[in-house]
Amino acid sequence: MKQHHSGRSCAILWALALAGVLCPCAHAAGPVATWSELGVALTAETVVIVLLTASMAVLWGKYKAAEQQEDESDPLTGMGNRKYFLHRFNELPDQIRSQTCIALVAFDLSRVNQYYGKSEADKLLLFVAQELSQTVTAGQFAARVSGGGFAVARPTGSEEELGAWAQSLLNQLNQYGERLGQGYHPKFHMGIYPLQPTDRDCESALFSAHLGFRQAVGDNLPYTFSRPEMLQRANEVLEMKKRTLVAVQNREFHMFLQLIVRQDGSIMGGEALSRWEHPQKGLLYPGSYIALMESEKTISALDLYIFEETCKQLELWQSQGRNLKISCNFTRTTISGDDFIPQLQKISEKYNFDHSNLIIEITEATMEKSKEAAFANISKCKDLGFQVALDDAGYGYTSFADLRDYPIDIVKIDRSVLTAAVDHRGAALLSGMIALAHSLGMEALCEGVETAEQAELLRGLGCDYLQGFYFCKVLPKEEVEKLLDLRDLSGKG
Repeated sequence: MKQHHSGRSCAILWALALAGVLCPCAHAAGPVATWSELGVALTAETVVIVLLTASMAVLWGKYKAAEQQEDESDPLTGMGNRKYFLHRFNELPDQIRSQTCIALVAFDLSRVNQYYGKSEADKLLLFVAQELSQTVTAGQFAARVSGGGFAVARPTGSEEELGAWAQSLLNQLNQYGERLGQGYHPKFHMGIYPLQPTDRDCESALFSAHLGFRQAVGDNLPYTFSRPEMLQRANEVLEMKKRTLVAVQNREFHMFLQLIVRQDGSIMGGEALSRWEHPQKGLLYPGSYIALMESEKTISALDLYIFEETCKQLELWQSQGRNLKISCNFTRTTISGDDFIPQLQKISEKYNFDHSNLIIEITEATMEKSKEAAFANISKCKDLGFQVALDDAGYGYTSFADLRDYPIDIVKIDRSVLTAAVDHRGAALLSGMIALAHSLGMEALCEGVETAEQAELLRGLGCDYLQGFYFCKVLPKEEVEKLLDLRDLSGKG
């Protein structure tokens, strides 16, 4: 009887060992320990417990595998998602990875939704998934990594080979948009990034491919290869974005001024502008950082910083007996904010100056995009005693109703209107804008004056104020002080 139990137990243990749930030493190096040496008591209860444990382990493994598969699947297309792509990427041996490229192919999903609705957008996504499944061969993998973006990992090859593959795939995908036969045809572009030997991070590789995609969209090309210099530039931009708020707090931005003159050449005041004294890059102009600060939502901090510098300067000039004005620009984000007026009031009350000498500049874009908020805040600026100027008039879409309804003191005519005033019609438009401002009880200021002929034309048309390089370059506020003792700026500076 004892021998019978022993034989049955041994059979069970062998079965479990073959299943991989027992005998933990079975895969260890060296001699395999026997069950008697491990001191296992082969009772019926032990066998039952072992069997239950084994069954639970198998079921748990299957559950986790199913859970992982679900977690790494795109519910709409059934193909892998971003997690799946990262998982497969990380499994690549170093040698294979260094000979792989990441291609990102995408379209504007939001516009397809807008034009055709979600149902049609889903059909397009399913079509892309089907085309990619037919394109991807053994050793390659693809996934939907964003709303309208799909990534493919495939062997690098030459640029000619990759270009031919990309063009063929894009041609196939772009046929779908043509079949829709409506106003908007969704267009696919691709960014291709050949992995470098040092690349280990999949997210960085996808980002590099995305840079190529953006370049292709911007240049209206089917595909673009991501170059190392693209990534370097992107990293530089990212570092600048991160630093913008710190730069304001560290007072790395400085106020510059471009002086404004009256018809007779006497100085009326100036326009406040900013420059960034970057610790590594030196002096930077607004074109290199304004858009970055708008995207980072740090532009309001800069706007209010320059506003405070303007208040300080006006207080200094008033203490010196100088009755001069300064105009201060605000972006649409800042001027439409709920805290815009409280911030202006809080800052301006710290300084002693005539508020009518501070001009708040608004742009046509501000009024066009945020009419109600802009109107309310502009009206409150007037209540605080500030003047208001409409900037870039004639460049955008300001209507006569805007000029009638908004409490504007000065109309700043855009330089493009002056530049175009080389024939009868152009001069008539410039003359009409000046006359319209005067008829509405406003003053006219023209920007971009660069020649004596332009200055003479504006004086002849009765333009109140003139601004441009013909009279004065943009200067640090400290250098402006040297010019203020001059009687006028008649175009000699």
